[in-house]
Order: sequence, then C-alpha cells, then structure tokens
Amino acid sequence: LDHDPLGEPVDAACVDGVRRTADALTQLGHAVRTAWPDALGDGDFPRRFIAMWATNMALAHRQVAHLIGRSPDDDEVEAVNLAHARNAAQMSAPELAESQHAAHEFRRRMSRWWHDDGDILITPTLARPPLRIGELWENDTDPLAASRAASRWVRFTMQYNVTGQPAISLPIGRSRDGLPVGVQLVAAWGREDLLLGLAAQLERVVGWSHVPPR
Repeated sequence: LDHDPLGEPVDAACVDGVRRTADALTQLGHAVRTAWPDALGDGDFPRRFIAMWATNMALAHRQVAHLIGRSPDDDEVEAVNLAHARNAAQMSAPELAESQHAAHEFRRRMSRWWHDDGDILITPTLARPPLRIGELWENDTDPLAASRAASRWVRFTMQYNVTGQPAISLPIGRSRDGLPVGVQLVAAWGREDLLLGLAAQLERVVGWSHVPPR
C-alpha cells in the first residue's frame, strides 16, 4: 500500500522496504498478509497523543525549575518544547483525563489484533526517507513548525509510545540516494523474544551489516 491507515501518502522507498521484508519472511516460511489493527485508522489519535506529550513537556519544565532552583529562561529551553509546555498550561484537567481515557481504550483496541489476527505487524519505521541536516529547524515565529514537520515522518511509531508494545527497526530498505530506510516490526506485549528471533532470521537472509553508508 502507498498510504498509511489514515490515508496519508507513504514514500515509495519506505513501502518497498516493507515489501522486501514481507518477501523475505515468506521465503522463510512465515505466513504474510496485508492487515493492520483497526485502531490505527483512528484519526483523533494524533491530537490526543499531542495533548499528553505537551503535558509531559510542562512537567519536564517544572522539574528543571526544581533542579536548578529557578524557572528556566525561555532561551534555555528548545522553542518547540516551550511551546508545547505553554499549550499544556491552557488545558484543563478534564481534557487531560479525556485524552488518558482515550489512550487506555486505544491500547485495548490495539491488543485485539495481536490476540486475534497476527503475531507481528510490519510497517515502515518512517513515512519518508531519512531527513537531511537542517530539515528540522527552530523557527522563532512558529515554534511548533518543527513538531508539525516531524509528524509527517513518525506516523508509524508514536502509537507504540502509547501502547508500550515492543518494536524493532531494521535497516532493510534503501532510499534512491542509498540511505538506509527502516522497517518496523511490532509484537504483542512481552514478546521481545519473538521480535529478536525474527530480526535475527531477517539479518541472515537479507543482510545489512555489509552495506556501506553513503
């Protein structure tokens, strides 16, 4: 597929990495099919995730103040983190509780797939090839610009920050410029053994340690 469960486009090099992984697993005798948890199509998930992320930034700001004995000056904090912290200050406790409740429900919905439909989910690690130096920048007039830019890459990883599931990224794909492109494998809770065993099989079949960086 050339898009994620929310319908956003995925770079061809990232898709090719997943296909290459699926082909290798098929050759190893594993059953592979196109499927994913329905919860990944929850369009409201990013907003709830950012609400919890911003709250953690506000907490971190207070913790730093406690450590240094004063509130840090604005120029001592990355602009994007400071903006998230200030946004969190505008949230109410019920709004945070709503996001946390939704996150609990999201975890339960995600768990059903591993219980009923599959052992491992294969996705691109990033939705686009690796960023070039300077593509994420500090913008004084729009401090959240870097955060919005990053969100276009990390559409396949933040879900597991919420669920706590083990995941591993393998440099199986290659961009048009020869840069490594990650493929992510996600397992059910507590199944790190399955991830590491499968990664070892892929390393033997696909191999990447011999490929020099460019």
